[in-house]
Amino acid sequence: MVTKCPSMKPVLLKHAPPESRTHWLVQDFTASLVVFLVALPLCLGIAQTCALAGDEHDQNRAAQVGIISGVVGGVLVGALAGCPLQVTGPPAGLVVLVLAAKADLGLAGFGWACLVSGIFQLFTGLLRLGIVFRAISPAVIHGMLSGIGLLIAAGQFHVLLDHKPDPSGNGLRNILGMPEAILTAMIPSHEVSHDDAAILGFITIGVIVLWDRLRPKALSLVPATLIALLIATTVATIGDFPVRRIQLEGSVSASLLWIDWSSFREVDWRQVLTHGLAIGLVGSTISLLSASGVDTMSRGKPSDNDRELIAQGIGNSLCGIAGLLPVTGAIVRSVANVQSGAKTRLSAIFHGFWLLATLMLVPWLLVMIPTGALASVLVYTGIRLMNFAFIKKMWKIDRWEFAIFMVTLTLTVVQDLLVGVAAGFGLAMLRLLWKLTKLRVEMIAEDRALVTGNATFLRLPVLHKFMAKLLKNGPKVSVDLTGVLHMDHAFADALLQWRQRFRSAGKKMVWILPEGGFTHLAGDTVIEA
Repeated sequence: MVTKCPSMKPVLLKHAPPESRTHWLVQDFTASLVVFLVALPLCLGIAQTCALAGDEHDQNRAAQVGIISGVVGGVLVGALAGCPLQVTGPPAGLVVLVLAAKADLGLAGFGWACLVSGIFQLFTGLLRLGIVFRAISPAVIHGMLSGIGLLIAAGQFHVLLDHKPDPSGNGLRNILGMPEAILTAMIPSHEVSHDDAAILGFITIGVIVLWDRLRPKALSLVPATLIALLIATTVATIGDFPVRRIQLEGSVSASLLWIDWSSFREVDWRQVLTHGLAIGLVGSTISLLSASGVDTMSRGKPSDNDRELIAQGIGNSLCGIAGLLPVTGAIVRSVANVQSGAKTRLSAIFHGFWLLATLMLVPWLLVMIPTGALASVLVYTGIRLMNFAFIKKMWKIDRWEFAIFMVTLTLTVVQDLLVGVAAGFGLAMLRLLWKLTKLRVEMIAEDRALVTGNATFLRLPVLHKFMAKLLKNGPKVSVDLTGVLHMDHAFADALLQWRQRFRSAGKKMVWILPEGGFTHLAGDTVIEA
């Protein structure tokens, strides 16, 4: 069977009425500026975090890498995306996977892993498997995101104080090391500047929180992170704070680490495939969940999941080849895009050009930003990933879902993301299996039994035990099967055998069937309507 490939021809203002195109262009232009202001600090902060597992050169080129990854996500993926209003860029949700991949593979191997993730996404889109990524328990998804958020917040808390977190992103080490980091900030020393970094960091977080709550209506579209970074940078510059700042090493082209094709036979392909597929799976899930959220907010035409995966795959393949960061659909940037009035994909494309212009035209402004202030933005972002309202709701409604959430979160932090997600998914499947095989058999009258649930071979022991008790009852027993959702052949055959045993004992078994009955019980069976 030949699968028709989704059309990847970019559609910009093609379907807009002529009189609307100018208005939509203005709306997209305005929205792109807002998205750019939201995306810039996130690109910088996420790139700085992902560089912690690299060498000094990787850390010095982090700012360029983060911004150029945002350019690829905005311009290339934005032009091809199946969700026109979604904005793509380096996400916080992949930080943990990137750190682990860099620690295991090095920079050269990481490029191959990113390329593998892109190829995986490309083929899943071509095979029209986009809908599969929606078939994941919300408890697993929120557990994964909360675990990622906790890991990011714990790791970046050290950077906020001008400390170095664990380079592999080990969550427990970063969490256990927080008291020592706090102590160094509370007791100033002439040799270190952790107290100055702490002041800037908490100023940044304070401004974000206050701006979100008290911002003037006229400035409602100005992102809190931008205001916080401007204030923190101004304070650090005027006060001449001796803190670490963003580094820009060499030109933009020199910051690219092109994949070495000759290393194809040298890399550990087992590790490359493991990390590449993990990045592809998690990235695809994040992108399609974000696209679903955008569809809900914009109330427009539903996204094309397969086309979105193809676009993400092309973008990540290029990122792998150029030594950049993997990208996904980013919900924070996408929400800003929709709320600021974007009408078409031009907004995401324009925002990519603004990122590129910033890197090319005002690099002197970027090197003034304290890395601790960027870390504060990531600490706040990590905490926001932990959706406490959803957690509280889940605790009240379904304790099983809460347990799945907690297992996913805990193992993500203690072990790693793949172990956490695999364990959460496994528990969700076990719960589903239990629900699908759940069967209840009870007496509702002296001569009447009620069977509800799924009647399968797995529940035959329950049936045999109950029927043995019924055989001791009166001359006639009714078995109400109207509450049975599904009955397999083995269960029906067992009922027929028990009916024969009742006859042999001089008694009668009567079945009460739902409308339509069960084909397994057709024939010479005794049925009471």
